[in-house]
Amino acid sequence: MLNQLINLTAEYHLVIMVATMILLVLLTKKKNDSRKVFLILAVILALSIVYELVMDEPVSRFPARINQTMNQPGPTESTNPRYYTSPEKRQLPGN
Repeated sequence: MLNQLINLTAEYHLVIMVATMILLVLLTKKKNDSRKVFLILAVILALSIVYELVMDEPVSRFPARINQTMNQPGPTESTNPRYYTSPEKRQLPGN
């Protein structure tokens, strides 16, 4: 039973996200102090829905994508000597 519920939730997660976003937008219509919080949550949820539709992957994989990009090896040397000088070639001031 629990396994079926998890599978159903995973299958219809976009529909659940859209329904939650609509609920948050409707809650912002009320005149209370927490309007901004509901509006911010609705905007974040809308952005995550757009990300999932455009990238065709869950938002939960976004941090892994950033980590993979940041862990790629950097350049070993620069083609612009104005901005990069290897430590062996650096001159100390006064020498």
